Amino acid sequence: VRAISERSACLSCLSTSIASSMGMDSDSVLRTGMTALLSDISMGHHGDWFDERKFLRAELVKSEEYRNHPVESGRMLHALGAFEDQLVECVSQTHELADGSGYPYGLKADATAMESRIVSMSEIYLALSS
Repeated sequence: VRAISERSACLSCLSTSIASSMGMDSDSVLRTGMTALLSDISMGHHGDWFDERKFLRAELVKSEEYRNHPVESGRMLHALGAFEDQLVECVSQTHELADGSGYPYGLKADATAMESRIVSMSEIYLALSS
């Protein structure tokens, strides 16, 4: 869980910085940061998905259960009743890709929230740079 929370904090900082530098309004910048911070909240319930080094097990990446974790995270936030629907939707879209090859819905860029697109690209950047 610690590895997830540390990565989420880094992702939130990077995503918020990008949103701010793009000139997004303060509500959107905040929503972008919160989306990044909360996007993998459901993974805390799946400790068995990680190996002893705290890396995601490679065989899980293509599994239906893993590919639905953004929806699971969104449902968890919705159930709490403390988050706006727009944030819940953004969290559910963070693994979508511009060409529609992402998951869980296979949405293209024009069908996803800008906040989600920023988080998705930030996540790719962090993965490539670490």
